[in-house]
Amino acid sequence: MSKKALRKKILLEVEEKEKFPSRKINNLVTCFIILLLIQIIYGAFTAGLKAGYLLPPNSNYFEKVFLYTIRDSNNFSLLNNGFDIQAFHRLFAWILAIIAFQTFKKTQYTNLRMEGRLLFSLVVFQIILGISTLLLRVQIHVAIIHQFFAILVFLSAFRLLYLSTENSQ
Repeated sequence: MSKKALRKKILLEVEEKEKFPSRKINNLVTCFIILLLIQIIYGAFTAGLKAGYLLPPNSNYFEKVFLYTIRDSNNFSLLNNGFDIQAFHRLFAWILAIIAFQTFKKTQYTNLRMEGRLLFSLVVFQIILGISTLLLRVQIHVAIIHQFFAILVFLSAFRLLYLSTENSQ
């Protein structure tokens, strides 16, 4: 078989990937995508308000990453207060990680296990990048990689959504 024919055969095999419908996985991934859209919007708010710079520089690493100080409720706003927006973005990431883990567990013994593993791995790496962005005082190259991986998480979730839908057959 010539190299050109072999490449064409491999290309066709990739395009003709078998789909495995699962309503449970599909519903879980749909929920994940909706919540991911909220997370991406709050990531944009965080970047736009430069809220990553608001962490106190004299606190320890644990406080920087996990703690959120409860302040006066008159000042609380998830639309224009950088402290609250950034804290929401950080805390909401853990909710997405839990849903990604649930998706990973649901796909583990199905033919979608690689896609579930990819989604969970990307979410874990995305959280590590987010933490690194904060700890490195928002160095632009780390922040851009964090945003790029948000796109990869989104695309991975959509791929899993497509492969788990009944309409994909």
